[in-house]
Amino acid sequence: MCEYVTSCEQVEGDLCLHGGKCKNLEQGGYHCACQDPWYGPVCQFQAETQFDAILLVVITCVGFLLAACAVVSLVIFRSVRKARATRGTYSPSTQEKFGNSASDLLKPPAPERLI
Repeated sequence: MCEYVTSCEQVEGDLCLHGGKCKNLEQGGYHCACQDPWYGPVCQFQAETQFDAILLVVITCVGFLLAACAVVSLVIFRSVRKARATRGTYSPSTQEKFGNSASDLLKPPAPERLI
């Protein structure tokens, strides 16, 4: 069944995968001349291309940039929302700062006196 291969002629069909060419060596054995991007004893491994590495870096950077924009947008949204909550026609926090009480605001005007 399993046999140690020492030359290209010992195997039916192609010994090398993915279009590699089998060549017998003078000292015995064989060597597969692999086509790009394949490598290995019988061209079974695919090399990572430079394009794949660059694409991975670009996608990672874009992902981090989008995440940072989302965080900044969320912080701005919350601070604007908080600022709007303290503003308006009646603001209890402003009344507390300046010492005015709610009873002063609700006190009816003094009645008019006729002479």
